[in-house]
Amino acid sequence: MNRFDIINRIGDKYRVGNTETGEFSYAQALKTVGKDIKDYQKATTGTQHKFLDLRFENERLAVLVECKNKFSRWDKAKIQGQLQDYVRFEKAYSDKKIVAILAETDGDEVWVWFGQSVIIDDEHRMEEETVLRTFEEYENLCFGRVNDKIKVVDSIKTLNEKLHSDGINEKLRSQFVGTCLLALKNGLVYKNVKETLDPKTGKKLAPERVVLKSIKDILESDRWELLLINSEYAPASDEVNDQITSLNTILKSYDKGGMIIGEAPCMKDMIETTDHDFAVVTAVSILAIFIIILLVEKSLTLPVVLIAVIELGIFINLGLPHYLGQSMAFITPICISTIQLGATVDYAILMTTRYKAERIAGQSKKDAVWTALYTSIPSIFVSGMGMFAATFGVALYSDIEIVSSMCMLIARGAVISMLLVTFVLPAMFMLLDTVICKTTLDMRHIPCGKKAKEVIEHE
Repeated sequence: MNRFDIINRIGDKYRVGNTETGEFSYAQALKTVGKDIKDYQKATTGTQHKFLDLRFENERLAVLVECKNKFSRWDKAKIQGQLQDYVRFEKAYSDKKIVAILAETDGDEVWVWFGQSVIIDDEHRMEEETVLRTFEEYENLCFGRVNDKIKVVDSIKTLNEKLHSDGINEKLRSQFVGTCLLALKNGLVYKNVKETLDPKTGKKLAPERVVLKSIKDILESDRWELLLINSEYAPASDEVNDQITSLNTILKSYDKGGMIIGEAPCMKDMIETTDHDFAVVTAVSILAIFIIILLVEKSLTLPVVLIAVIELGIFINLGLPHYLGQSMAFITPICISTIQLGATVDYAILMTTRYKAERIAGQSKKDAVWTALYTSIPSIFVSGMGMFAATFGVALYSDIEIVSSMCMLIARGAVISMLLVTFVLPAMFMLLDTVICKTTLDMRHIPCGKKAKEVIEHE
């Protein structure tokens, strides 16, 4: 592997050189931080080691690479001692973590060291590191792996599309992709596979058999087994949930500590959790608003009427995606039920307060409802359209699906609640006027039903 290949493999954008030849001079580098390289050179090596072949860095990691044509042509102690000098200079120059590498340019062998103190000798060499990695991979080794979920999903999608275009059926595609993910996760090596003997026959295994044995070792040990199960059903569907329930029953009959993992089981668990949370959150929010309206309006009926109208709007809003062929995030029902109830119940309270005031003032139920509707519509329209405008723009602009879908539901919910308060709530007042008057503290003296007709006829 020549220098150009090494640079491309680790990542040219991280390479740092401070000489015309592209090497990294520690004498110059230490000078920039007010230090002298002579203070860090050992008597055994003198001044001969100053220029590192390749250096890569970011804000927290430095990768040092010293190239040799063939390790067999060099004294191992000398080239390891040379790399140890560069590690010592690097520690004096920066406080970054270090990955130190000896790499062949006339071959593919690499020796790698990293860790707490980076001691360059055979005892501390990472023997499992037999191929060069990218800078990001070395960073993951030193600081812990943080998966870029979007890149992983995109890569799987690209691989799946490639296999599909080659006519590979879905079952084989899913098995192959699953095997590849296992191989990547566990760092399986496909190039330069080490010689392995068959424990039964004592004969040398073919390279592909070594890889298969490595995969089997991942899937099975003396303490556990990992089974890959393919399903034709879509995640979060009723069919796959029933299938998972059946599989879980079978699994627990053999091993009570066994687990079913994957996208579909995860989605099933989240559905069950959010269903419970949705029921609890909805009940708590309805109860809280019921108590608030009860105390403010001093009525047993009005809280029921108002909440029923808004909950109807929430029911319509959450039901429309099914008929429109849209999907919702699993947290959407919880968020929308509380936001729409809390944000739009004030429309109903506004109209209710005016209706109640007109009835107490002596207006008939029809006149009271008409006055309440006529005076409240402008405020309800401004409030409802204001919420619609604020969230509809985000729904159209945002590329984040969960943000876009939730904002769209909030915007639609504002309009639905506004229309229901304008058209349905007045009808409820007309229909339930007698009950409202008898169950509202300030309205019990108001004549209702036959008494109201007698009062009107008398007048």
